Amino acid sequence: MKKSMFILCGLTCAASLFAQEVKRTSNGATNFIHTQDVTEEVRFYAPDIVRVIKYPSRTLPEKKSYPVVKVPETVNISYSEQDDRLSMKTDYMEVVMDKKSGKISFKDAQGNLLVQEKEFGTNFIPRKDGPHDSYLVSQRFMLQPDETIYGLGQQQTGKLNQRGQELMLRNENTRVCIPYITSEKGYGIYWDNPSPTIFSDTPQETSFNSEAGLMSDYYFMYKDGTLPCFRYGQWASGNAANAIKAVTNCAKYWTNTVNSVSRWMVSYKTGNTGAATPTGMR
Repeated sequence: MKKSMFILCGLTCAASLFAQEVKRTSNGATNFIHTQDVTEEVRFYAPDIVRVIKYPSRTLPEKKSYPVVKVPETVNISYSEQDDRLSMKTDYMEVVMDKKSGKISFKDAQGNLLVQEKEFGTNFIPRKDGPHDSYLVSQRFMLQPDETIYGLGQQQTGKLNQRGQELMLRNENTRVCIPYITSEKGYGIYWDNPSPTIFSDTPQETSFNSEAGLMSDYYFMYKDGTLPCFRYGQWASGNAANAIKAVTNCAKYWTNTVNSVSRWMVSYKTGNTGAATPTGMR
């Protein structure tokens, strides 16, 4: 009898130890993942913009984001729960949080999967950033095998589609790197980390891997699948300044959303005559 009581007590304590700590908030939800000692937060900035933060502690680290200027709006969120999943829906998207693994999935308003994190795809490796404690931070996503993605700034690879590449995102002469990708499905992901970052895409995963940081921090943007016009061949002729202006005008959907650089969603190069041309369009 005593042995049974001890076993029951042990099971109860274990269940309590690994109990889910999911809380709904005014703009999303938080979750502490015991198996990873990681806290995750989902914060809606607008019906078509959501921020996802993950950090290896219970206290949110202090961080100043210089590119992000968007002030969170009051968003109408519809919550529902099924098994170990919490769903948060707005007029334009649905964000699903797996309470156990912490995996986040993104769907359109009709419930069609757009993209999802890889399960246990957020990793923190302790390191020093000068005299300060920091982490090597990585975030992994799962894209469709035949999905095309654009972005990452001004790259000199001769390619427009950024699938199947590994790129060091660090600004240097002739290269302007922006940790932002946009998909042919109409969504965008902005990785908010200013340190040197490796973008990698393989058949197994798509990831951002930063040399320093205190958290995984990214913004997911989706409205109705509408694509900026320049992705379908509306390229500007003439000098580079005019081409940049045309590209900016085409990207009105992203203007004044999350950050001032989101509009730079396509790579271009300047020829000998100053003409801006698409890099590796195919």
